[in-house]
Amino acid sequence: MSHSYPRIIIIGFALSFQIAFTSAWAADFTVNDGVTDTAAKTLGATAGQTGTVNATGTLSVSGSTVAITITGSNETLNNNGRIYQTGTGRVIYDNTGVTGLVINNGSLTNSTALIQSANADVIQMNKAGGSVILNNYGTMTSLNPSAGGSQVADFNAITTGANTVNNFATGNMQASQADVVRPGVNGLVNNSGQIISTSTNGSSSDGVDVQSNTGVTVVNANNWSPATPSTPGSGLIEGARHGITGGPGSDIAFTTTITNNLGGTIQGDNGSGINLDGLSGLQTATIINNGTITGNGHDFSGNLLSRDGDGIDVDGIANITNTGIIRSINAFTIPADGVAKSEGITIGGGTVINSGTIEGLVASGNTNAVGRGITFSGNDITTGALAGTREAIYGNAVVNNNAGGLIRGDSDSAIAVEGPASGSGFTVQINNNSGATIQGGGATNAAIWVRSDNVPTNPNITVTNRGSIDGSSSGKAIALGQGNDTVQLFGGTVIGTIDAGSGTNTLQTNGTQSFAGGTILNFQNLNVLGGTTSMNGSNTFTSGTTVASGGTLIVGSSEADNSARLLGNVTVSSGAALAGHGGIGGTVTNNGTVAPGGSIGTLMVSGNYVQNSGGNLTTSITPVANSVLAVTGTASLAGSFTIDAGSGTYTKKTYTLLTSSGLSGTFSSASGNLSTYSPLDYYLTYDANNAYLTLRASTVDTQQSLANNAQVLQSIFNLETSVINNGLNYDSSLLDKHNFSVSTGGRYSRYGTGALVIGGYRVNENVRVGLSLDQGLSSSLPAGIKLRQHNPLFGAFGVWQARQDGSGAQVKVAAGYHDSDLTITRPVVGTSDPGSGSTKLISQAVALVGSYGVDMKGSWIATPYAGIRYTDVKAGGYTEAASDTVTAPLSYTNLRQTATTLLAGIRFAGKLTDRVSLNGSAGVEHDANNRRANYTATSSIISGLNPIVFNTNINKTRPVASLGTTVSIDNRQDLAITAMYREEGFSNSSTTSVYGTYTIRF
Repeated sequence: MSHSYPRIIIIGFALSFQIAFTSAWAADFTVNDGVTDTAAKTLGATAGQTGTVNATGTLSVSGSTVAITITGSNETLNNNGRIYQTGTGRVIYDNTGVTGLVINNGSLTNSTALIQSANADVIQMNKAGGSVILNNYGTMTSLNPSAGGSQVADFNAITTGANTVNNFATGNMQASQADVVRPGVNGLVNNSGQIISTSTNGSSSDGVDVQSNTGVTVVNANNWSPATPSTPGSGLIEGARHGITGGPGSDIAFTTTITNNLGGTIQGDNGSGINLDGLSGLQTATIINNGTITGNGHDFSGNLLSRDGDGIDVDGIANITNTGIIRSINAFTIPADGVAKSEGITIGGGTVINSGTIEGLVASGNTNAVGRGITFSGNDITTGALAGTREAIYGNAVVNNNAGGLIRGDSDSAIAVEGPASGSGFTVQINNNSGATIQGGGATNAAIWVRSDNVPTNPNITVTNRGSIDGSSSGKAIALGQGNDTVQLFGGTVIGTIDAGSGTNTLQTNGTQSFAGGTILNFQNLNVLGGTTSMNGSNTFTSGTTVASGGTLIVGSSEADNSARLLGNVTVSSGAALAGHGGIGGTVTNNGTVAPGGSIGTLMVSGNYVQNSGGNLTTSITPVANSVLAVTGTASLAGSFTIDAGSGTYTKKTYTLLTSSGLSGTFSSASGNLSTYSPLDYYLTYDANNAYLTLRASTVDTQQSLANNAQVLQSIFNLETSVINNGLNYDSSLLDKHNFSVSTGGRYSRYGTGALVIGGYRVNENVRVGLSLDQGLSSSLPAGIKLRQHNPLFGAFGVWQARQDGSGAQVKVAAGYHDSDLTITRPVVGTSDPGSGSTKLISQAVALVGSYGVDMKGSWIATPYAGIRYTDVKAGGYTEAASDTVTAPLSYTNLRQTATTLLAGIRFAGKLTDRVSLNGSAGVEHDANNRRANYTATSSIISGLNPIVFNTNINKTRPVASLGTTVSIDNRQDLAITAMYREEGFSNSSTTSVYGTYTIRF
C-alpha cells in the first residue's frame, strides 16, 4: 500500500498532462511566415476553429503521424504556404464524421500553395456522415510510388454527407499510382485546373473514381461561361487508366452526372476517358460533352494487360450529349483474349445526341484491334454457350446524329448493337440527320451493324437517315440482324448494301436522297413516302413496294446504272412517280406516273404492267430517240399519256413507247410540251403488243392547207363550168346539098388548149342535129393539180328553126358530158403533209334556148333569146396515199356544184362584105338555184378538221358576151374565130376563151 500513492500520483499527473496537451493542440493554429513548424496539428476542440499556414510558412510532419487531424465540425484550414507529410502518415484526416469542413489551398491570388504527402493520402474523410468543401488554387500531390498508391482527396467513405471539390484554373491535383479524387456519395467535383493520375507500372489509377457512390457530379472546365459560349474554359482530368471511373459492385440504383465544357479534357491514358461499371438498367449516367473525351489502350511496359481505350464506357444506361470530341485512340488485348475493341462510346442503352465527333481509332501497326464509333451492349458474357460475347442492351437506345455530327469507326462499324442475352422488347432508334455522317471502316462489318445471334431477344431497330451513311469501306452500309426492323431513308446518301436480316422488315423513303454501291436485302416492304429515292443496285422487296403520293422512286439514275434492279411488285399511288433506267422484277400497278428513264432510256418490267384510270405514262423524246417501257408480260392501259420533249428540230416520225407480250386498252388522253419545241402534232396508235407515238402535221396547218386547196379547186370548177357551158353553144348551121357539115379547130384559154370537131346534119328544112368533141391538148393549171382527159368532152345538139336564114323562131336543145382524171396534191403549210390522191372530175350540162330572129336593115339579123340551163360538176371522194412524207393521209367526200340558170340576151349577125361576116352576143345569166357541197376532209389521225364552204361568194347574176367573125373561102368552106367572155358563178371569177374553126359543107 505504501507504494501505491506515488503510483497514483504519477498516473494522475500523466492524465493531467495528456488533457492539458490535447487541449493545447486542438485549437486554432497559425504557422507564421518564415517559420517551419514540425508539430502535428488538430482542429476540433470547439466548432469553427481555423488553421492557417501563411504564405512563407511551412508545416512539415514526418513519421506516421497525421499532419492535421480534424475532430470537430465547421472547421476551416487555410494553406497559403507549404504543408508536408514526409513519412507514412496522411496530411489531413477525419475519422470522426465531421461536417462543414472547409479546406482552402491557395487563393485567387496565390497559386503557389502546396499540400503534399509522401506515402499516404493527402486528404481522407473516413466516416459516412462527413462533409467537406475543398477549394484548390495551388498544388496538391500524393507522391506514394508503391502499387496502389494514395489519393489526393479520398471522400469515398462519406455516404450521407455533401462533398465538393473545387479545383480552380491554377489548381493542380496529382497522384502517383492511385486515384486523385474519390468524391463520395452525392459528391461534386468542379475542375478548371488539372486532376492527373500517373503510373509507372500500369496500375489502375484514375483521375476521378466515384467508386460505388451514387449521385456524383463532375463538371470539367467549369470556368466556361454560357454568357461567352465560344470562349473555352480550362480543365484536365487525366487518369493513368481511366479519366473518370466508378460503379456499384451489385445491381443497385446508381446515377452519375458528368459535364465536360468547351475547353475541357477528360482523358484515360490506358483506359477509358469515362468508365462507369454497371449490371443493368438501374445504373444510369448523364454526360454532356462540349470539350474532348479520349480513351487509350496499350500494353504498358510489356505487362501484357488487356486494355480497352473507349472514349466513354458505361455498362448501364447513359444519356450523352456531345458537341465536342469523344474518341478512343487505341485498344490492346493479348491474342488469347481476342480482338480488342477501340470504341468511341460503348453503353448499355440510353440516348446519344451528337453534333460533334464520336470515333474509334486504332494506332498504326496494331493488327489485333478494331476502331468502332458507338457500341450498344451490356457486360461481357463469360460463361455458357455465348461466352465471349456481350449482353444485350438494358434499355431502349436512341442516337440522334445532328448536323455537323460525325460517328466513325476507322476499322469497324460506326454504330454496333451487340448481345442477345437480355433486353427483350427493347428498341434501338438511330437518327442520322441532315448534315450528319455515319462512317464505317474496315472490310468486314457494316457502318451500322447489329449482331446476329439467331435468338428472339434481338432488339427491333429503326434507322432514319437524312445525312450520309457511308459503308464504302466494307461495301455494307446497314446490317440489322434478327429483329423486326425499319429503315427510313428520308434524304441524304447511303453507300453500301442495306441488309435487314430476318424478321419482318420495312424500308421507307422520303426526301431527296440516293442509294448506291450495294444492294438492298431482306426487306419485305418498300414504302416511298415522299421525295425522290434513287436505287442503283440490286434490291429485293418480297412483299412489294409502294410509292406514296408525293414520292418518286428512281431505279437506275442514268444509263450507266441500267443494271439496277428492284425485285418484287411495285404500286405507284396517285400523285407518286416511278422512273429510271433499270428494271422492276415484278408487276407494276400505276395509279400515278411512270416515266421510263426520266431521260432517254428504258425501264424494264419483268412482270405485267397495269395502268389504271388515274395513271399516267410519261415518255421522254428527242428528235432522234425516246424512252421505252419494256414489259415482259402483258400491259393493260387506261389513264393518260404525257410527252416530255427535249429541245431540237423534230420531224414526222414514229416512236415505240411501250412493248409487251400482249396489249389491251388504250390511253384516254394525251398531252405534253412538244409545242414548246415543234409545231407538229402527234397521235397514239397500238397493235397487239405495243404502243406508238407518231408526230404528224398539226391540225392548224392541215386546216390551212385544205383552205388553200379549196381555192385551187374553185379555179378547176370554173374551168370545167366554162368549157362545158361554152360547149353548149357549138352549132353547124350552114349545110350543103348533102345536108352535112364538119367543123374542126381549137380553143384557147389561160387554163389550156383543146381541139374541136363539130358535125352537123340537116334532117329537113326546119330541123338539124349535131355532135361535138372537145379534146384537151395542154393545160396550165395551178400548182398541185393534174387534169388528164381520157375521153373528149362530148356534146350533142338539136335545132328547130322556122326559116333557114335564121330569121323567125328557133328552139335549140344542147347537152354535154365530160370526165377527166383529177390528181390533187395539197400545198404544204408549215407542218402539213403534201397529201396526194386521184379521183374523177365529171361535168354535165343541158340547155334549152328559144330565140326569134329579126331582119334588120341590110343583111343583119338580131336574135333575142331566152332559155334555161342545168350544170353539174362533181369531183368524187378519195383518200390520200400514205408515204414517208404523208403520215396522216386525209379522206375526202364528194365535192359537187350544181346550178339551174336562166338565160337571156341577144345575138346579132351580119355581113361586112360578101365574104366576111360578123357575129356577136350579149346576155345575162341568173342562177335560179345553186347547190354546193362543203369541201370536207377527215382523218383517223388528225382531229378537229372543219368542213370548208366551197363557194362563199356565189355570183348568181352575171354577164356573158361573144364576138366573132367568119370568112368564107368559097361556098362550101369557112374560117371562123370567136372570143367568148363570161363571168362564172364560182368565186366571182371570169373566163375568156377563144375558138377558131374551119368548116366544110357537103
